[in-house]
Amino acid sequence: MRQFYLYRIGLLNYLLGCLVIPVLVSEGWSQDQIFIDPLYGTDKVVVNDIYRPGARRVGGTTVNLRYDLYRPATLSGGPILPETLPGMVLVHGGGFVQGSKTNSGIVQMAEYFSQRGYVVASINYRLINTGNPLLDPAVEAGPFPVFPPTDPNDYNNWANNPFNYGARIANGANAAHNDTSYFANQFFGDAIELGIDMDRVALAGSSAGAITSLMAGYGDHANGPQNDFGTVISLAGALYGLEYLVDADDPALWFQHGTNDTTVPYSNAERLLGRALDVGLTHTLHTHQSGHSIFEPFFNSRTDAGLTFAEDSTRFLYNQMNLAELASVPEPSCVSVLGALALPAFLLRRRRPLGRPRYQTTGNS
Repeated sequence: MRQFYLYRIGLLNYLLGCLVIPVLVSEGWSQDQIFIDPLYGTDKVVVNDIYRPGARRVGGTTVNLRYDLYRPATLSGGPILPETLPGMVLVHGGGFVQGSKTNSGIVQMAEYFSQRGYVVASINYRLINTGNPLLDPAVEAGPFPVFPPTDPNDYNNWANNPFNYGARIANGANAAHNDTSYFANQFFGDAIELGIDMDRVALAGSSAGAITSLMAGYGDHANGPQNDFGTVISLAGALYGLEYLVDADDPALWFQHGTNDTTVPYSNAERLLGRALDVGLTHTLHTHQSGHSIFEPFFNSRTDAGLTFAEDSTRFLYNQMNLAELASVPEPSCVSVLGALALPAFLLRRRRPLGRPRYQTTGNS
């Protein structure tokens, strides 16, 4: 009788597992929240590490270029991290003369995406020194032979720019591009070690960092990444006449721009939008009226659907880089958790002498 009893109990628990486990899954963290909602904490696992030692300047001096790395951290009671994660490289702004990976807006952006499951690297790059040209980036080739271009409709403001760096900005922009590309090569190269899917790495930047991101994402990659980025995010960026570099099979583009921006005029966004439409590049453009404001509209302005720009960019990345594939979890099996606990008893039914009927009982009833 005991063997038959254990069999029935095992079968009951097995069926109970099949019924209960899907309920637990449906009431817990659903698959489509991973990489969209802030389900994780932030671990700043690498701080101020050198990625390019001895980067050259005009006067022969050098500088060590550094980065910070943010990883998502599993929270108590929250979902576990998928085995493989998306990556993101962040490039700060500052007119190529100032700014840092520790700018508050960049840090906020890094934490925002790491809390959604991204491995985020925030980098520094060589800057123009307004006080001493010998501390400028080296004169080097890059996507911009001249910067800014001479379109008076866009750049009549640059001649009186308070930084007064004139044509030197071309070297600064190209140096920023080359430094970003240099780091990206390392980032892609370390993808497996970092647990990153190298086909799902986004490149994002603000202002000068957005210009740099657009150059590295769509420009000539002769000195750039050996792997293409999955998506580019531009916060008030521009290609300044190099929009022709954008092709249909390039990374998808999400960009925001202020219609009253006089620092990086909105006409740049219009040209970039026109090129994306002409070649059929997947893109989303969101506008605001806050001039050259960057992070305030990104985190607070809302789309027609009621999402903040940041939330909309998160969903754009999720769709364009097919992050559902990374976030997917196998359907719960009936032979798992509760069902697995019942399995030893369930298997007792097979411990019967050969020739004995399956449900025969022994002993006293």
